[in-house]
Amino acid sequence: MPSSTLDQLRTLLRSGKEFTLDELSDELDVSRRQVRRLRKRLEEEGLEIKERQKNGYKRLYLAGEDLPSGPVELSFLETELLALSVAAESSQEVLQQTPFADSLQDAIDKIIDSSRADIISFEPELTPEQWHFSSGGRSDIDPDIFETAVKAVHNCETLAIDYYAASSGKRSTDRPVNPYVIARVGSTWMLAAYCHNTGRVLDFSLANISSVQQTGEYFVRPNDFDPELRYRERFGAVESNSNYVVRLRVSPEKAPHFRNKEYHPTQLPVEDLPDGGLIVSYEVAGLDEVAAFVRSWGPDVKVLAPDELIDRIQEDLDETRALYE
Repeated sequence: MPSSTLDQLRTLLRSGKEFTLDELSDELDVSRRQVRRLRKRLEEEGLEIKERQKNGYKRLYLAGEDLPSGPVELSFLETELLALSVAAESSQEVLQQTPFADSLQDAIDKIIDSSRADIISFEPELTPEQWHFSSGGRSDIDPDIFETAVKAVHNCETLAIDYYAASSGKRSTDRPVNPYVIARVGSTWMLAAYCHNTGRVLDFSLANISSVQQTGEYFVRPNDFDPELRYRERFGAVESNSNYVVRLRVSPEKAPHFRNKEYHPTQLPVEDLPDGGLIVSYEVAGLDEVAAFVRSWGPDVKVLAPDELIDRIQEDLDETRALYE
């Protein structure tokens, strides 16, 4: 096989692009079988050529460490550098206990340090003292499991997971799933994945995955899966097949909070009341999370509908009162 053809394949892969066998065959003007032989020779030289399924086709690409790298010169406005500094600070709570937390901070530190001589309007080292962000809680997740899930989502690779379902108390082992997206819902990291056992897309808490294995099998992500729509109606991380229209009456004292802040993407002001109060509505999937939301406001928020939520709140109040009798 001419060495020039091998060099051409090496150059194509080092461009950072992904190629199907047919595309490489056309580019090199050789057969698919010859492309496979060339690939084998490059791998024998030490190049790590990876593959993944995309739109029904197997695509080949080089591992990141085998791609050529060199200095990249960038220039930033001071407002852009300040935004990066604040972004790093805000991300720490969200990305805590994931492999990205330190990596993001290190990357932004490098950018700011390289531009420090030109920064006049702010002091980067004071950002933690001047900005504070709270995530409202943390999920205890294994960083190796998180990293494997991230790669599987990117590569569309089926995983086999050991999982504990907190809602049912059941455990499953070697459960095959097609991971579609990783989502941060409230303080919980979720993996939305098609479960082969149930034939449905389910949400798996990454904190409850005790083991994960790559299978070497790949899938095509369905075009009709939309993460925005999937999580839009959630008040929290709990999944439900039931949808409800919730109407709440808010006291005059707390109404300004609801006028100035959107507590859920579907929040709508329905009616301004004569006493300064407010009626708001939400379209939600499930009642567990919205019930907790209502309870957190005490007597300042009253449920008007649906009846199921009114009953839920009354039962919760009765049980709580019984604890103190």
